[in-house]
Amino acid sequence: MNILCYEHIIQEIIYYANYDKVLGKDIILSYTSITKEEMENIISSISNETWKEVIIHYFYSHTSDIGLPISLEQSVKQNPYVNENITFYKNITKQFIDELLKHDDPLFFIDVDNTLTDKAYLSKEKIEFISNWHKKQNIILSTGKAPFSIDEVINECQLQDNYSSSLNGSIITKNNKFTMVSKIGEVSKKLIEALNNTNITYITYYENIIHIVKEIRKEDEELLKKYSEWHIDQKKEVDYNRIIKIMTFIYDDNTPKQKQQEALVRKIIEPYPNLVCVRTAYHCYEILDKNQHKGNTVKMISEKMNKYYRTSIGIGDSMNDLPMLNYVGYPYIVSNASDELKSFNFPTLEKNRNIDIVNILKKYDK
Repeated sequence: MNILCYEHIIQEIIYYANYDKVLGKDIILSYTSITKEEMENIISSISNETWKEVIIHYFYSHTSDIGLPISLEQSVKQNPYVNENITFYKNITKQFIDELLKHDDPLFFIDVDNTLTDKAYLSKEKIEFISNWHKKQNIILSTGKAPFSIDEVINECQLQDNYSSSLNGSIITKNNKFTMVSKIGEVSKKLIEALNNTNITYITYYENIIHIVKEIRKEDEELLKKYSEWHIDQKKEVDYNRIIKIMTFIYDDNTPKQKQQEALVRKIIEPYPNLVCVRTAYHCYEILDKNQHKGNTVKMISEKMNKYYRTSIGIGDSMNDLPMLNYVGYPYIVSNASDELKSFNFPTLEKNRNIDIVNILKKYDK
């Protein structure tokens, strides 16, 4: 396969070359300054012809047509050639990632609600193993919730010194210090005005607190309390510039009302091409900026830890985990993941939710 036929993968190969321990080179490259010929020379300089082909085919099948990282599972859905040659590309993926894992320990990006936990319950087996694991510094919790909402899990598993990703990749946290990645901001004022003209209930999130603009149902309040999110800003006035995301309460019960409300939320964001709607749980349909996703923080946290982000494992359960699963080297889903996420055919962990993640951590502890 001629690398020059696929210019959109060049940037990813350069990024890989800068981090690659397999090549054994200290390469610092810039996509903006490198020419096609120089890129071809880098690939040609790899003495192992088989490995050269693995690299080219891997990035062809793991980079989207707009140059973003993509899992093989999503590539199969979008690229007919990859779909027709799925066995070949599965072997390519295994060769590429397994070779990298010989030289570096992976990071583990793990969703929290209904992934690490099961219906808000964290098993004693997970607590005991993770809190005592000699590589627990490589565990990155990645949640759609605010940072404070996973404090209990962090403390139980003794991950206080670790990085974490919150609010669907909007914030990176380490040692109680926040780094903002992306947010909705001022446009939320118009969104809230539109939502207030509907019967949809919702809440808004600041960095580490919830602001309730419109009274919510008792059942929604109970859900927030169940999942440790009931930390309320008591001020009446809304600080629109601080709003990171808006979470609407639309239950995933496949009723006409639910479908109607989802369509209404999508219509509200229609004038704003930088916004998306994402289902993050059966009762949550969230409005986010397009740059608010867990994939971004997979890459950013890996950089902070001097790791190549594709040399990592990701585990999730809902559609807001899809960007994370696209960025990691080996994506997994839990056995009770959403049907929509299951439709991608990601490898599924065993059904025993008490030990499923424990066993996947053990599998990559070499």
